[in-house]
Amino acid sequence: MKYALVSVSDATGFIPVARGLTKAGYTIIATTGTGKILRKNRILFTPVETFTGTPALFGGRVKTLHPRLLGGILFHRTKHKREAHERAIPPIDLVIVNLYPFAEKPTIENIDIGGVTLLRAAAKNYDAVTVVSDPDDYQHVIKEIKKKGNTSLQTRKTLAAKAFSLTASYDAKIARVLSTVAELRYGENPHQQGWFYQKKGWNLLQGKPLSYCNIIDADAAWSLASDVQKPTAVCIKHATPCGVASHKNISEAFQHAYDADPLSAFGVVIGLSRLCPPSIIQRIVDQKIFVEVIIAPGFERRALMLLKERPNIRAIKMQNVERTIQNVERNRSALGGMLVQTSNTHILTKKDLQCVTKKKPTPAELIDLLFAWYVVKHTLSNAIVFAKNQTTLGIGSGQTSRIDAVSIATLKAKRSGKELAGAVMASDAFFPFPDSVNAAADLGITAIIQPGGSKRDEEVIAEANARGIAMVFTGVRAFRH
Repeated sequence: MKYALVSVSDATGFIPVARGLTKAGYTIIATTGTGKILRKNRILFTPVETFTGTPALFGGRVKTLHPRLLGGILFHRTKHKREAHERAIPPIDLVIVNLYPFAEKPTIENIDIGGVTLLRAAAKNYDAVTVVSDPDDYQHVIKEIKKKGNTSLQTRKTLAAKAFSLTASYDAKIARVLSTVAELRYGENPHQQGWFYQKKGWNLLQGKPLSYCNIIDADAAWSLASDVQKPTAVCIKHATPCGVASHKNISEAFQHAYDADPLSAFGVVIGLSRLCPPSIIQRIVDQKIFVEVIIAPGFERRALMLLKERPNIRAIKMQNVERTIQNVERNRSALGGMLVQTSNTHILTKKDLQCVTKKKPTPAELIDLLFAWYVVKHTLSNAIVFAKNQTTLGIGSGQTSRIDAVSIATLKAKRSGKELAGAVMASDAFFPFPDSVNAAADLGITAIIQPGGSKRDEEVIAEANARGIAMVFTGVRAFRH
Protein backbone atom coordinates (compact mmCIF):
# COMPACT_ATOMS: atom_id res chain seq x y z
CA MET A 1 0.00 0.00 0.00
CA LYS A 2 1.24 3.48 -0.89
CA TYR A 3 0.57 6.44 1.36
CA ALA A 4 0.38 10.15 0.57
CA LEU A 5 0.31 12.67 3.41
CA VAL A 6 -1.45 15.91 2.48
CA SER A 7 -1.89 19.16 4.39
CA VAL A 8 -2.84 22.18 2.30
CA SER A 9 -3.93 25.67 3.28
CA ASP A 10 -4.48 26.59 -0.39
CA ALA A 11 -6.74 24.17 -2.25
CA THR A 12 -5.96 25.63 -5.69
CA GLY A 13 -5.38 22.76 -8.13
CA PHE A 14 -5.38 20.22 -5.31
CA ILE A 15 -8.56 18.22 -6.03
CA PRO A 16 -7.42 16.85 -9.44
CA VAL A 17 -4.18 15.76 -7.77
CA ALA A 18 -6.02 14.06 -4.93
CA ARG A 19 -8.21 12.19 -7.43
CA GLY A 20 -5.13 11.23 -9.44
CA LEU A 21 -3.43 9.84 -6.34
CA THR A 22 -6.50 7.81 -5.43
CA LYS A 23 -6.63 6.32 -8.94
CA ALA A 24 -2.92 5.53 -8.72
CA GLY A 25 -3.58 3.43 -5.61
CA TYR A 26 -2.45 5.85 -2.91
CA THR A 27 -4.14 6.02 0.49
CA ILE A 28 -4.41 9.69 1.36
CA ILE A 29 -3.68 10.74 4.95
CA ALA A 30 -5.10 14.21 5.55
CA THR A 31 -5.08 16.83 8.31
CA THR A 32 -8.40 18.22 9.56
CA GLY A 33 -8.65 21.21 7.25
CA THR A 34 -7.56 19.25 4.20
CA GLY A 35 -9.94 16.45 5.16
CA LYS A 36 -12.87 18.86 4.96
CA ILE A 37 -11.88 19.74 1.40
CA LEU A 38 -11.57 16.08 0.44
CA ARG A 39 -14.84 15.13 2.11
CA LYS A 40 -16.65 17.95 0.31
CA ASN A 41 -15.35 16.55 -3.00
CA ARG A 42 -16.19 12.94 -2.04
CA ILE A 43 -12.60 11.77 -2.04
CA LEU A 44 -11.75 9.01 0.42
CA PHE A 45 -9.01 9.67 2.96
CA THR A 46 -7.68 8.61 6.35
CA PRO A 47 -7.64 11.34 9.02
CA VAL A 48 -4.23 11.99 10.58
CA GLU A 49 -5.66 11.24 14.02
CA THR A 50 -6.87 7.82 12.83
CA PHE A 51 -3.50 7.00 11.26
CA THR A 52 -1.49 8.01 14.33
CA GLY A 53 -4.02 6.90 16.94
CA THR A 54 -3.51 10.23 18.71
CA PRO A 55 -5.93 13.18 18.68
CA ALA A 56 -4.78 16.69 17.86
CA LEU A 57 -3.34 18.33 20.97
CA PHE A 58 -3.24 21.84 22.42
CA GLY A 59 -5.83 23.42 20.20
CA GLY A 60 -4.36 21.84 17.08
CA ARG A 61 -0.79 22.99 17.66
CA VAL A 62 0.36 19.36 17.65
CA LYS A 63 -1.15 17.20 14.92
CA THR A 64 1.51 15.85 12.58
CA LEU A 65 4.49 15.77 14.95
CA HIS A 66 4.12 12.06 15.53
CA PRO A 67 6.62 9.15 15.14
CA ARG A 68 4.26 7.21 12.88
CA LEU A 69 4.10 10.10 10.41
CA LEU A 70 7.67 11.37 10.64
CA GLY A 71 9.02 7.85 10.90
CA GLY A 72 7.07 6.80 7.82
CA ILE A 73 8.61 9.70 5.93
CA LEU A 74 12.15 9.50 7.24
CA PHE A 75 13.07 5.84 7.66
CA HIS A 76 15.65 4.47 5.22
CA ARG A 77 13.82 1.98 3.03
CA THR A 78 16.51 -0.73 3.35
CA LYS A 79 18.55 0.01 6.51
CA HIS A 80 15.49 0.64 8.68
CA LYS A 81 13.01 -1.71 7.01
CA ARG A 82 12.95 -4.27 9.84
CA GLU A 83 12.58 -1.62 12.58
CA ALA A 84 9.76 0.08 10.68
CA HIS A 85 7.98 -3.27 10.33
CA GLU A 86 8.41 -4.08 14.02
CA ARG A 87 6.93 -0.75 15.00
CA ALA A 88 4.12 -0.94 12.44
CA ILE A 89 5.25 2.19 10.65
CA PRO A 90 4.33 2.03 6.94
CA PRO A 91 6.32 4.04 4.41
CA ILE A 92 4.85 7.38 3.37
CA ASP A 93 5.86 7.87 -0.25
CA LEU A 94 4.52 11.31 -1.04
CA VAL A 95 4.05 14.51 0.99
CA ILE A 96 2.07 17.53 -0.17
CA VAL A 97 2.17 20.54 2.13
CA ASN A 98 1.22 24.19 1.84
CA LEU A 99 2.50 26.29 4.74
CA TYR A 100 0.27 28.61 6.74
CA PRO A 101 0.28 32.04 5.03
CA PHE A 102 2.36 33.79 7.67
CA ALA A 103 3.43 36.61 5.36
CA GLU A 104 -0.21 37.54 4.67
CA LYS A 105 -1.18 37.38 8.34
CA PRO A 106 1.93 37.55 10.55
CA THR A 107 0.60 36.21 13.84
CA ILE A 108 2.12 33.69 16.23
CA GLU A 109 -0.65 31.19 15.47
CA ASN A 110 0.16 31.43 11.78
CA ILE A 111 3.71 30.19 12.30
CA ASP A 112 3.65 26.73 10.73
CA ILE A 113 5.62 24.15 12.71
CA GLY A 114 4.28 20.79 11.56
CA GLY A 115 4.19 21.73 7.88
CA VAL A 116 7.80 22.90 7.86
CA THR A 117 8.86 19.74 9.69
CA LEU A 118 7.06 17.50 7.19
CA LEU A 119 8.60 19.30 4.22
CA ARG A 120 12.11 19.09 5.64
CA ALA A 121 11.71 15.43 6.57
CA ALA A 122 10.42 14.49 3.12
CA ALA A 123 13.08 16.58 1.38
CA LYS A 124 15.83 14.93 3.42
CA ASN A 125 14.63 11.48 2.34
CA TYR A 126 14.13 12.39 -1.33
CA ASP A 127 15.70 9.08 -2.39
CA ALA A 128 12.36 7.48 -1.51
CA VAL A 129 9.89 10.31 -0.87
CA THR A 130 8.35 12.85 -3.21
CA VAL A 131 7.81 16.24 -1.55
CA VAL A 132 5.52 18.79 -3.18
CA SER A 133 5.55 22.30 -1.71
CA ASP A 134 4.38 24.28 -4.75
CA PRO A 135 0.99 23.80 -6.48
CA ASP A 136 2.72 24.56 -9.78
CA ASP A 137 4.35 21.11 -9.51
CA TYR A 138 1.12 19.15 -9.05
CA GLN A 139 0.57 18.28 -12.70
CA HIS A 140 4.15 17.25 -13.36
CA VAL A 141 4.13 14.91 -10.35
CA ILE A 142 0.80 13.33 -11.29
CA LYS A 143 1.90 12.84 -14.90
CA GLU A 144 5.03 10.98 -13.79
CA ILE A 145 3.07 8.84 -11.34
CA LYS A 146 0.50 7.92 -14.01
CA LYS A 147 3.21 7.11 -16.54
CA LYS A 148 5.82 5.35 -14.36
CA GLY A 149 4.03 4.58 -11.11
CA ASN A 150 6.38 6.92 -9.27
CA THR A 151 8.36 10.09 -9.72
CA SER A 152 11.93 9.98 -11.01
CA LEU A 153 14.87 10.44 -8.69
CA GLN A 154 15.81 13.68 -10.48
CA THR A 155 12.30 15.04 -9.97
CA ARG A 156 12.39 14.13 -6.28
CA LYS A 157 15.78 15.80 -5.86
CA THR A 158 14.60 18.97 -7.61
CA LEU A 159 11.45 19.10 -5.50
CA ALA A 160 13.50 18.53 -2.33
CA ALA A 161 15.71 21.51 -3.13
CA LYS A 162 12.60 23.58 -3.75
CA ALA A 163 11.13 22.54 -0.40
CA PHE A 164 14.30 23.49 1.49
CA SER A 165 14.36 26.83 -0.31
CA LEU A 166 10.74 27.43 0.69
CA THR A 167 11.29 26.59 4.35
CA ALA A 168 14.40 28.79 4.46
CA SER A 169 12.46 31.70 2.96
CA TYR A 170 9.55 31.05 5.33
CA ASP A 171 11.81 31.11 8.38
CA ALA A 172 13.51 34.27 7.12
CA LYS A 173 10.13 36.01 6.87
CA ILE A 174 9.32 35.02 10.43
CA ALA A 175 12.72 36.24 11.61
CA ARG A 176 12.19 39.58 9.88
CA VAL A 177 8.84 40.06 11.60
CA LEU A 178 10.07 38.99 15.03
CA SER A 179 13.30 40.99 14.75
CA THR A 180 13.54 44.74 15.15
CA VAL A 181 13.16 46.08 11.62
CA ALA A 182 14.34 49.58 10.91
CA GLU A 183 13.05 51.29 7.79
CA LEU A 184 15.86 53.43 6.43
CA ARG A 185 15.44 56.85 4.85
CA TYR A 186 16.36 55.17 1.57
CA GLY A 187 18.60 52.46 0.21
CA GLU A 188 21.97 52.87 -1.45
CA ASN A 189 20.48 55.72 -3.50
CA PRO A 190 17.49 57.97 -2.77
CA HIS A 191 15.25 56.22 -5.30
CA GLN A 192 15.76 52.85 -3.56
CA GLN A 193 13.98 51.65 -0.44
CA GLY A 194 15.99 50.20 2.41
CA TRP A 195 15.44 48.24 5.61
CA PHE A 196 17.77 47.00 8.32
CA TYR A 197 16.95 43.79 10.14
CA GLN A 198 18.72 44.39 13.41
CA LYS A 199 20.25 41.90 15.77
CA LYS A 200 21.54 42.56 19.25
CA GLY A 201 25.18 43.41 19.62
CA TRP A 202 25.28 47.18 19.17
CA ASN A 203 23.59 50.33 20.37
CA LEU A 204 23.17 53.74 18.71
CA LEU A 205 24.03 56.17 21.52
CA GLN A 206 23.38 59.40 19.64
CA GLY A 207 22.99 60.95 16.21
CA LYS A 208 20.66 60.89 13.23
CA PRO A 209 19.07 57.61 12.15
CA LEU A 210 21.50 55.34 10.32
CA SER A 211 21.31 55.22 6.54
CA TYR A 212 21.90 52.16 4.36
CA CYS A 213 25.41 53.33 3.46
CA ASN A 214 26.17 54.26 7.09
CA ILE A 215 25.48 50.67 8.11
CA ILE A 216 27.61 49.20 5.32
CA ASP A 217 30.50 51.53 6.22
CA ALA A 218 30.14 50.93 9.96
CA ASP A 219 30.32 47.19 9.33
CA ALA A 220 33.52 47.65 7.32
CA ALA A 221 35.03 49.94 9.97
CA TRP A 222 34.33 47.61 12.88
CA SER A 223 35.36 44.49 10.96
CA LEU A 224 38.82 45.93 10.29
CA ALA A 225 39.32 47.70 13.63
CA SER A 226 38.38 44.62 15.65
CA ASP A 227 40.48 42.32 13.47
CA VAL A 228 43.74 43.96 14.60
CA GLN A 229 44.83 43.08 18.12
CA LYS A 230 46.57 46.40 18.81
CA PRO A 231 44.79 49.73 19.45
CA THR A 232 43.69 50.60 15.91
CA ALA A 233 41.74 53.37 14.21
CA VAL A 234 40.12 53.02 10.82
CA CYS A 235 38.74 55.64 8.44
CA ILE A 236 36.23 54.20 5.97
CA LYS A 237 34.74 55.64 2.78
CA HIS A 238 32.44 53.62 0.55
CA ALA A 239 33.06 50.40 2.50
CA THR A 240 36.84 50.49 2.04
CA PRO A 241 39.59 51.96 4.22
CA CYS A 242 41.22 55.25 3.26
CA GLY A 243 43.39 55.44 6.38
CA VAL A 244 44.34 52.94 9.07
CA ALA A 245 46.82 53.14 11.94
CA SER A 246 47.83 51.15 15.01
CA HIS A 247 49.44 52.87 18.00
CA LYS A 248 49.75 52.27 21.73
CA ASN A 249 47.55 55.35 22.17
CA ILE A 250 44.16 55.10 20.41
CA SER A 251 43.92 58.88 20.07
CA GLU A 252 47.25 58.98 18.20
CA ALA A 253 46.13 56.02 16.11
CA PHE A 254 43.08 58.02 15.04
CA GLN A 255 45.14 61.08 14.11
CA HIS A 256 47.56 59.00 12.03
CA ALA A 257 44.68 57.20 10.31
CA TYR A 258 42.95 60.47 9.44
CA ASP A 259 46.16 62.15 8.25
CA ALA A 260 46.87 59.18 5.95
CA ASP A 261 44.32 60.54 3.45
CA PRO A 262 42.40 63.56 4.78
CA LEU A 263 40.97 64.38 1.35
CA SER A 264 39.17 61.04 1.17
CA ALA A 265 38.14 61.22 4.83
CA PHE A 266 35.32 63.68 4.18
CA GLY A 267 32.04 62.32 5.50
CA VAL A 268 34.11 59.59 7.08
CA VAL A 269 33.07 56.59 9.15
CA ILE A 270 35.52 55.93 11.98
CA GLY A 271 36.13 52.56 13.61
CA LEU A 272 38.04 52.25 16.88
CA SER A 273 39.20 49.03 18.48
CA ARG A 274 39.35 50.63 21.92
CA LEU A 275 37.13 52.83 24.09
CA CYS A 276 36.70 56.24 22.47
CA PRO A 277 38.40 58.92 24.62
CA PRO A 278 37.37 62.60 24.72
CA SER A 279 40.65 63.54 23.00
CA ILE A 280 39.44 62.00 19.72
CA ILE A 281 36.16 63.88 19.84
CA GLN A 282 38.01 67.10 20.69
CA ARG A 283 40.27 66.62 17.66
CA ILE A 284 37.23 66.06 15.44
CA VAL A 285 35.66 69.26 16.74
CA ASP A 286 38.86 71.34 16.59
CA GLN A 287 39.82 70.16 13.10
CA LYS A 288 36.21 70.45 11.89
CA ILE A 289 36.27 66.92 10.50
CA PHE A 290 33.03 65.87 8.82
CA VAL A 291 32.22 62.56 10.49
CA GLU A 292 29.18 60.42 9.72
CA VAL A 293 29.65 57.60 12.23
CA ILE A 294 31.99 56.56 15.04
CA ILE A 295 31.82 52.88 15.98
CA ALA A 296 33.73 51.63 19.03
CA PRO A 297 33.47 49.17 21.92
CA GLY A 298 32.41 52.10 24.06
CA PHE A 299 32.73 55.84 24.74
CA GLU A 300 34.10 57.57 27.79
CA ARG A 301 31.55 59.80 29.53
CA ARG A 302 33.42 62.97 28.63
CA ALA A 303 33.58 61.85 24.99
CA LEU A 304 29.80 61.51 24.89
CA MET A 305 29.43 64.97 26.42
CA LEU A 306 31.68 66.46 23.74
CA LEU A 307 29.76 64.61 21.05
CA LYS A 308 26.68 66.64 21.96
CA GLU A 309 28.39 69.55 20.20
CA ARG A 310 28.10 67.48 17.02
CA PRO A 311 24.60 65.99 17.41
CA ASN A 312 24.48 64.64 13.85
CA ILE A 313 27.41 62.28 14.41
CA ARG A 314 26.12 58.77 14.95
CA ALA A 315 27.86 57.06 17.86
CA ILE A 316 27.60 53.26 17.87
CA LYS A 317 28.66 51.18 20.84
CA MET A 318 29.46 47.55 20.09
CA GLN A 319 28.23 45.40 22.95
CA ASN A 320 29.91 42.10 22.06
CA VAL A 321 33.41 43.20 21.16
CA GLU A 322 35.00 39.76 20.80
CA ARG A 323 35.07 39.48 17.00
CA THR A 324 31.39 40.43 16.91
CA ILE A 325 31.00 40.82 13.17
CA GLN A 326 33.77 38.56 11.91
CA ASN A 327 32.15 35.40 13.22
CA VAL A 328 28.87 35.82 11.39
CA GLU A 329 28.10 34.44 7.96
CA ARG A 330 28.31 36.88 5.09
CA ASN A 331 25.52 36.84 2.56
CA ARG A 332 24.27 38.83 -0.40
CA SER A 333 21.57 38.36 -2.99
CA ALA A 334 22.61 37.29 -6.49
CA LEU A 335 20.79 36.00 -9.58
CA GLY A 336 17.55 35.73 -7.64
CA GLY A 337 19.20 33.62 -4.93
CA MET A 338 21.47 34.05 -1.95
CA LEU A 339 25.24 33.72 -1.72
CA VAL A 340 26.48 32.73 1.74
CA GLN A 341 30.02 32.35 3.03
CA THR A 342 31.81 32.31 6.35
CA SER A 343 33.76 35.41 7.33
CA ASN A 344 37.47 35.69 6.56
CA THR A 345 38.68 35.10 10.12
CA HIS A 346 42.06 33.69 9.12
CA ILE A 347 44.75 34.86 11.55
CA LEU A 348 48.19 35.41 10.04
CA THR A 349 51.31 35.39 12.23
CA LYS A 350 55.04 35.73 11.64
CA LYS A 351 55.35 31.94 11.79
CA ASP A 352 53.03 31.60 8.78
CA LEU A 353 55.19 33.76 6.50
CA GLN A 354 57.51 32.18 3.94
CA CYS A 355 60.38 34.39 2.88
CA VAL A 356 61.09 33.67 -0.82
CA THR A 357 63.81 36.25 -1.49
CA LYS A 358 67.49 36.48 -0.64
CA LYS A 359 66.84 39.56 1.47
CA LYS A 360 64.91 38.93 4.70
CA PRO A 361 62.53 41.48 6.19
CA THR A 362 63.75 43.28 9.31
CA PRO A 363 61.79 42.92 12.58
CA ALA A 364 60.26 46.38 12.00
CA GLU A 365 59.30 45.46 8.45
CA LEU A 366 57.67 42.24 9.65
CA ILE A 367 55.44 44.25 12.00
CA ASP A 368 54.46 46.57 9.16
CA LEU A 369 53.94 43.68 6.74
CA LEU A 370 51.47 41.98 9.08
CA PHE A 371 49.73 45.29 9.72
CA ALA A 372 49.45 45.97 5.98
CA TRP A 373 48.10 42.46 5.41
CA TYR A 374 45.23 42.99 7.83
CA VAL A 375 44.38 46.25 6.07
CA VAL A 376 44.52 44.80 2.56
CA LYS A 377 42.34 41.90 3.76
CA HIS A 378 39.54 44.42 4.38
CA THR A 379 40.12 46.44 1.20
CA LEU A 380 38.12 45.93 -1.99
CA SER A 381 39.94 43.83 -4.59
CA ASN A 382 42.18 44.27 -6.47
CA ALA A 383 43.93 45.93 -3.55
CA ILE A 384 47.35 47.34 -2.72
CA VAL A 385 48.39 48.88 0.60
CA PHE A 386 51.54 50.88 1.38
CA ALA A 387 52.37 51.16 5.08
CA LYS A 388 55.10 52.29 7.45
CA ASN A 389 55.21 52.47 11.23
CA GLN A 390 51.84 50.67 11.33
CA THR A 391 50.15 53.46 9.38
CA THR A 392 48.82 53.31 5.85
CA LEU A 393 50.48 55.68 3.41
CA GLY A 394 48.48 54.87 0.30
CA ILE A 395 45.65 52.47 -0.55
CA GLY A 396 44.61 51.38 -4.03
CA SER A 397 41.33 49.46 -4.06
CA GLY A 398 38.63 48.00 -6.26
CA GLN A 399 40.72 47.94 -9.43
CA THR A 400 40.51 45.58 -12.40
CA SER A 401 44.30 45.23 -12.57
CA ARG A 402 46.88 45.07 -9.80
CA ILE A 403 49.23 47.58 -11.43
CA ASP A 404 46.34 50.08 -11.46
CA ALA A 405 45.91 49.50 -7.73
CA VAL A 406 49.63 50.24 -7.28
CA SER A 407 49.25 53.45 -9.30
CA ILE A 408 46.28 54.66 -7.24
CA ALA A 409 47.99 53.84 -3.94
CA THR A 410 51.02 55.81 -5.17
CA LEU A 411 48.86 58.75 -6.23
CA LYS A 412 47.14 58.90 -2.83
CA ALA A 413 50.45 58.72 -0.96
CA LYS A 414 52.03 61.49 -3.02
CA ARG A 415 48.90 63.66 -2.78
CA SER A 416 49.09 63.48 1.00
CA GLY A 417 52.83 64.20 0.99
CA LYS A 418 53.82 60.76 2.21
CA GLU A 419 57.35 59.45 1.73
CA LEU A 420 57.27 55.86 0.49
CA ALA A 421 60.97 55.09 0.82
CA GLY A 422 61.36 52.40 3.46
CA ALA A 423 57.65 51.48 3.40
CA VAL A 424 56.19 48.02 2.83
CA MET A 425 53.55 46.87 0.33
CA ALA A 426 50.74 44.36 0.72
CA SER A 427 48.74 42.71 -2.07
CA ASP A 428 45.50 40.79 -1.48
CA ALA A 429 46.34 38.28 -4.23
CA PHE A 430 49.41 37.17 -6.17
CA PHE A 431 51.22 39.34 -8.70
CA PRO A 432 50.52 37.97 -12.19
CA PHE A 433 53.49 39.92 -13.56
CA PRO A 434 56.67 41.49 -12.13
CA ASP A 435 55.51 44.99 -13.13
CA SER A 436 54.00 45.85 -9.73
CA VAL A 437 57.19 44.78 -7.94
CA ASN A 438 59.26 46.89 -10.31
CA ALA A 439 56.98 49.89 -9.69
CA ALA A 440 57.25 49.35 -5.93
CA ALA A 441 61.06 49.26 -6.12
CA ASP A 442 61.07 52.57 -8.00
CA LEU A 443 59.14 54.08 -5.07
CA GLY A 444 61.61 52.82 -2.48
CA ILE A 445 59.43 49.99 -1.09
CA THR A 446 61.68 47.64 0.87
CA ALA A 447 59.42 44.65 1.64
CA ILE A 448 56.35 43.00 0.13
CA ILE A 449 53.72 40.62 1.48
CA GLN A 450 51.54 38.67 -0.92
CA PRO A 451 49.83 35.23 -1.14
CA GLY A 452 52.00 33.76 -3.89
CA GLY A 453 50.70 31.08 -6.21
CA SER A 454 51.13 32.72 -9.61
CA LYS A 455 52.51 30.85 -12.61
CA ARG A 456 55.05 33.66 -12.77
CA ASP A 457 56.10 33.56 -9.12
CA GLU A 458 59.70 32.83 -10.14
CA GLU A 459 59.78 35.93 -12.36
CA VAL A 460 58.28 38.05 -9.58
CA ILE A 461 60.78 36.70 -7.03
CA ALA A 462 63.64 37.29 -9.47
CA GLU A 463 62.55 40.92 -9.89
CA ALA A 464 62.41 41.38 -6.12
CA ASN A 465 65.89 39.89 -5.77
CA ALA A 466 67.24 42.08 -8.55
CA ARG A 467 65.81 45.20 -6.89
CA GLY A 468 66.88 44.26 -3.36
CA ILE A 469 63.37 43.85 -1.95
CA ALA A 470 62.38 41.35 0.73
CA MET A 471 59.26 39.35 -0.12
CA VAL A 472 57.15 36.97 1.96
CA PHE A 473 54.31 34.68 0.90
CA THR A 474 51.25 34.15 3.09
CA GLY A 475 49.90 31.10 1.27
CA VAL A 476 46.35 32.48 1.62
CA ARG A 477 44.43 34.91 -0.56
CA ALA A 478 42.37 37.81 0.75
CA PHE A 479 39.94 38.75 -2.01
CA ARG A 480 37.08 41.01 -0.97
CA HIS A 481 34.42 41.65 -3.60
